[in-house]
Amino acid sequence: MKRIMSAIFAAALLLTVLCACGNTTTTAVKEDVEEDSAFDVISTNKKETEKEEEDEGELEIVESGYTVMAPNSIGDIYLTYAITIKNNNKKMAVEFPSITVTGRSESGSILFSEEQTLGTILPGDSVSWGDDAVDCKGETPASVDIKVEGGDFVKPERSINNTVPSSDFTIENLSEVPSDFDYAVTGEITNNSDTDYDSVAVTVILKNQGKVVGGFTGYADNLSAGKQSAFDISSFMSDLPAHDSIEVVAQGWM
Repeated sequence: MKRIMSAIFAAALLLTVLCACGNTTTTAVKEDVEEDSAFDVISTNKKETEKEEEDEGELEIVESGYTVMAPNSIGDIYLTYAITIKNNNKKMAVEFPSITVTGRSESGSILFSEEQTLGTILPGDSVSWGDDAVDCKGETPASVDIKVEGGDFVKPERSINNTVPSSDFTIENLSEVPSDFDYAVTGEITNNSDTDYDSVAVTVILKNQGKVVGGFTGYADNLSAGKQSAFDISSFMSDLPAHDSIEVVAQGWM
């Protein structure tokens, strides 16, 4: 009888130990699963936050316009345009967006397409660009599309360009200087930032009755922080679109 009771007791003890071991293993697995789940939640939340920051705003064309010029003495036809772009994202800068100007015939076929890549547009900032030498390949387009595409959203501090807001540049004492050979705009530009620039892009926007009709871009060189410098920005065309006002804006270049 004692042997039977001892055997029963030993069996019960063994069962208890096995159950305890099983419970320990189950608890460890459960804790690992909970930790993995918590990591997944944190990772997901981080991705969602980054996505929200990127999607918070996008590039907007504030204004744009163009004029197809009459053929010159050798039959070349050029288009001049200007555009102002705003980055509506309040947290992320945009690097290297592209302006694409496409001309089409009456049938819709593409006559020409020209692309211009910009530098960095800071959160909430606006930049402008103009060009007076878009080659229409000898034909007058029936329609012209100006679009802004591409660009990477990045944290401003991670931008590869040492960019400051366009408002950090003050432009004054403007004059239009037409001649028989070209057309120039002169003035003075002040760099109000604490960043030295080897080159600053200066864009002239031509307007007629408040509408953009064209423009062109040149550069002011060696503009140190806090300094003022004279500039002379020229168009290669002497006969520009009829206009009653000009705007001149600047942006730090690469």
